[in-house]
Amino acid sequence: RKCVKILPSPSFLLHPTQTPPVGRRQSEHPTLLCVSDGSPMESPSDPLPSHRPPTNEFIASMLKRAREEGRVTYDSSKYDFEGHFERMFTPLEGPLSSIHARPVPATPAPISLALLHGFKVAGVKMPPAWNKVLRHKKDRLKKFLATKAYKDFKATFDTFVREEIAPLIGDPQGLVYQCPPTIRVQLPSKNPMGVPHKDADYERHVEEEVNIWVPVTDTFDTNTLFTESQPGKKDFHPLECKYGEAVRFWGNQCWHYTVPNQTDATRVSFDFRVIPMSLYDAGRFDGLIGDYPCAFTGPLSEPGGR
Repeated sequence: RKCVKILPSPSFLLHPTQTPPVGRRQSEHPTLLCVSDGSPMESPSDPLPSHRPPTNEFIASMLKRAREEGRVTYDSSKYDFEGHFERMFTPLEGPLSSIHARPVPATPAPISLALLHGFKVAGVKMPPAWNKVLRHKKDRLKKFLATKAYKDFKATFDTFVREEIAPLIGDPQGLVYQCPPTIRVQLPSKNPMGVPHKDADYERHVEEEVNIWVPVTDTFDTNTLFTESQPGKKDFHPLECKYGEAVRFWGNQCWHYTVPNQTDATRVSFDFRVIPMSLYDAGRFDGLIGDYPCAFTGPLSEPGGR
């Protein structure tokens, strides 16, 4: 994992209620912003945009909008996530939603750990070669991140965040975003994935985060994610989407969970967290989002987004 040095954010990028540590000069404490696959990235230490920084009133309004559950439609021919995942999930072939119905080849084992994990959670009996891979996760992940299939996906993902999600959030300074995203594969089974939670239950996750959930298959009934629309509202509902739709929600404070997938369709999705750059303090967040490496979109081309 390659890291690039960045300077802590200037004072106007701190949370409105946060003050710099007493007795420290911020420039004396550089931190690290990491890119998981070692590729070069634009760093927040690069010159900030020439337009004036957002006011606290603008930031508060922007964050309120960003925390509201919302849906975005994107061009799936431009962002061919389905094709990327089919290539990343070799040697299994065919439609992603029917992965569970195809014969499990003894060798080679899939290069994707997320795919292997999906089969394991579903209770599928896996060949010895597959189980061996799960005992060497770090090596497998390193190999996966080096594949052409993953690098092609990451290039599309970075463009998607920069051109679709950053304007959706609307911070003129841009976004810091989790990179790589988390891939989920939920096969039909009697087992849910994970446990009900909100991201704040886990260390290092902060309220400034907003979750972006992108299904790569149609989601419906029990093969999807369930969440409440606002913290504490308990109006739990399934996120039913068509391929080409994504959902924004405040997973840091809203409870969310899965139930056993009792449909006849596998759900494949990826998700990631973003923080508006105007609220991102590298020193406070240790150059990470939670425990995840992150990247920076650069400022929006038009202040205020769309």
